[in-house]
Amino acid sequence: MRFSHFGLSFVAAIALLSCNAPADRKADNAANTASAASAAPAAGSWKKMVTRDVDMNESEDTMAHHLKEQNGDTALYQMFVGAVRSGKITAYNNVGAFFSNKLSDAELKSITETKVDTVVITDPVTGASTTSAVPRDFKYSAIHRYRILEQWDFSPSTGKTDIQIVGIGPLMDLYTENISGLTRVIFWMRFDDAKTVLAAYEQLHPGNTLAAHIWTDYFKTDVKPTAQK
Repeated sequence: MRFSHFGLSFVAAIALLSCNAPADRKADNAANTASAASAAPAAGSWKKMVTRDVDMNESEDTMAHHLKEQNGDTALYQMFVGAVRSGKITAYNNVGAFFSNKLSDAELKSITETKVDTVVITDPVTGASTTSAVPRDFKYSAIHRYRILEQWDFSPSTGKTDIQIVGIGPLMDLYTENISGLTRVIFWMRFDDAKTVLAAYEQLHPGNTLAAHIWTDYFKTDVKPTAQK
């Protein structure tokens, strides 16, 4: 009796599942189709990563003109480096994809450490030349240009282009014998990490804000942002 009861129950269960399976599959397929449709980009939409350079070295900065350290004031780049050293901000080197390789302590130290230049000194009387090692301290105030990484999203249904700042990196000038005007990003920071330091700096420098410089770059210059591959 128990075996027969079990057999009947088992057959009934199989029949029930067979009857419900097509409906369940239809529901699952509909859900999967809706999920895929929501994940797929709309026709005509696009997303691009672009960069633009802004110069924070402006005469409107009344508290610390040209971002030079005066009366104990601190340059923006020095604040960033301090935050990286203390672990408040994660910095990434400029090798490979954005935010893929963390900046090592050795790399950060090599950027800001004192350099030694070899200078040739010629005696004006005897004409004899000698070499001398002259230490050259790193000047935080010399770094005042920044590269801004933006993500642009265009939606054809709304006709809107959303622009979000995702990264910021201080720029260093490169000097060569034949080419001028070259720059490179010293390190990258995610904007969500850097915005706290920016806010602290802009409280002391209300006339020298990143938002104001980006606005100027948008509407008052002919320089176009650079699309990233």
